[in-house]
Amino acid sequence: MKKTASSFLNIILFLLLISLFFCLDVTPMFTCVDSPEGQSLSFEETLEKMMDIAGVKPGMIIGEIGSGGGSFTFRMVERVGKKGKIYANDIDQEALDSIDDKGIQNIETVLGEINDPVFPVKNLDMVIMRSVFHDLENQLSMLENLKKYLKPEAPCVIIEQLPFNTPLRRPLHVMTKDQLLGLIEKSSFKLTHTDSSLPARWFVYVFKVDTNKEKNIWTNWLNEFRAEVRKVQEFGKEQNVSSGKKRIAWERVLNSYRDNNPDSEDDERIREYINRRIDLLKEHEKQSVLTNKDTPDALKSKEVFGFHLRSDYRSIDLDEISEIMLRLGFKGRRSAEFGDFKNQFESMSLNGDNVVVDHASGLMWHRAGSTETLDYFDGLEWVDDLNIQKYAGYSNWRLPTVEEAVSLFETKKMNGEMRIDPSFSNVQLFVWTGDAYYPGRLWVAIFSSSSLWEELKTNIAWVRPVRSLKR
Repeated sequence: MKKTASSFLNIILFLLLISLFFCLDVTPMFTCVDSPEGQSLSFEETLEKMMDIAGVKPGMIIGEIGSGGGSFTFRMVERVGKKGKIYANDIDQEALDSIDDKGIQNIETVLGEINDPVFPVKNLDMVIMRSVFHDLENQLSMLENLKKYLKPEAPCVIIEQLPFNTPLRRPLHVMTKDQLLGLIEKSSFKLTHTDSSLPARWFVYVFKVDTNKEKNIWTNWLNEFRAEVRKVQEFGKEQNVSSGKKRIAWERVLNSYRDNNPDSEDDERIREYINRRIDLLKEHEKQSVLTNKDTPDALKSKEVFGFHLRSDYRSIDLDEISEIMLRLGFKGRRSAEFGDFKNQFESMSLNGDNVVVDHASGLMWHRAGSTETLDYFDGLEWVDDLNIQKYAGYSNWRLPTVEEAVSLFETKKMNGEMRIDPSFSNVQLFVWTGDAYYPGRLWVAIFSSSSLWEELKTNIAWVRPVRSLKR
């Protein structure tokens, strides 16, 4: 009897530990997370409370930016009722098609632009963004463009999740309060109130247009842009700084000021100047690589590589991702669901540095990659440092293209929790590629799921450099 009771208690303890584990997961769980009132809320209850705080009411006409597949849209349309309407905006037509498939009459989908939601009507009672603002390409342009769709005194509601103080398992899709308010401060909006009573670190911000701020927005932005350019010009005069780091500094500024100033063409002229500086520095880097006496590629004379993978960067859409998957032997839209790329890996140490050579593709990989997650520009600097120190004897290390990163995918876990060959470190769950989705967004290869996702350059991922073996 005692033994049975003890076993029963052990089972109960085990179940409690499992429950605690899932509550501590970094994924945005809604269950197992207590609200300030001490009550756990389900996913549905959390969405309902979000709408309560935002002020979504029956009969309202609401523009939703970044609706995706409509998980929040469908909740809001129930709340606004037959007399209300939701304009569901996104830049992903497939996501909008999935909303249209539901056939709900008072939801109208709107294919927007990266700078403008392109709502077909003005005088909206509210514009709302749930877990979207952090992912906008040009946040200031979007804010300034959405003003024209709002009724006077109508709110813009932004719902974002604060960062978790837990080990990072995936790319960053959250914003701190200071980050968000710092961006809003540069816009025509003013904060009216916030609410932090939701579980899972969700935060609701409500803003309204401040007419006193409107006239100086783009003047202030342009002055800030010019000031950043002057800083990089001074940085460029440093004699002990590599051409790579000077180029990266210019690219960082260019990325930060992609917004289109409607009041002046000066920003376009500044961007043209920056692009010229970047091109000159790239040319200087090429010449440096040509004159550098790297370790000869002893492997180049031994074989003809069986599969050539693109090494130059370019913009790639979702359809091309599917084509790349298929060409490399995988089936799946943006993830390798099944299939295989026939790698021929060989681990070796060159000059005391660990690399992995793939004889199938003619690529040499840094075995480990960065030990920490970095934004794209810090990642470029990390690779530049490798080239300065001539890691493994070479100075032409770079970020992989999507094709090169996909060639490392496996369709099952082979290296701890990762779907990558054990020849590689199992720390780098997701790594930067050099291929773009939009101007400020790059594809990231995720090795916990053998999939690709697009990330803002200011988000973070690991770096796994690669170089092409000379033929």
